[in-house]
Amino acid sequence: MKRIDKERFYGILIGILLTELIGLLSNLVSGPKFPVYSSLSLPPASPPGWIFPAVWTVLYALTGASGSLVFESGRKERAFALGFFAAQLAVHFFWPVVFFRFAAFGWATALAALLFVLAAVAGYLFYRVVPIAGKLFVPYVLWCAYALYLSAGVFFLNR
Repeated sequence: MKRIDKERFYGILIGILLTELIGLLSNLVSGPKFPVYSSLSLPPASPPGWIFPAVWTVLYALTGASGSLVFESGRKERAFALGFFAAQLAVHFFWPVVFFRFAAFGWATALAALLFVLAAVAGYLFYRVVPIAGKLFVPYVLWCAYALYLSAGVFFLNR
């Protein structure tokens, strides 16, 4: 197995910390989640509320590492891929705010759909630039699809 050099390690660590910070800020801005989540009618296969922070922490770490690998690749296509990465991060930042703070479940579902599309495109573009970066993005894209299902379910069950 190939050893990772110190510079690349620190670059990946910075990418992870930046995405985790974005998630933390979004969490703070969106307000308390468990009272809202526990009061909703939920679609089948909804997880308990405590699972979300753990899953998002891991997924942010994977996407942060993935983004760092693309950024450090030096390839000219990286700018386009990182643009989609930034766009999906921005949408991801606002989804919990819209869902939890404003309880605007229809808008949250629209944002979840946009997030899924942006994440899927970013993952594909990452794969084209650095294949392992695209592979690291797959769990995030799958979870975004699941989050879209949950968001749509909440919207339809709580109108």
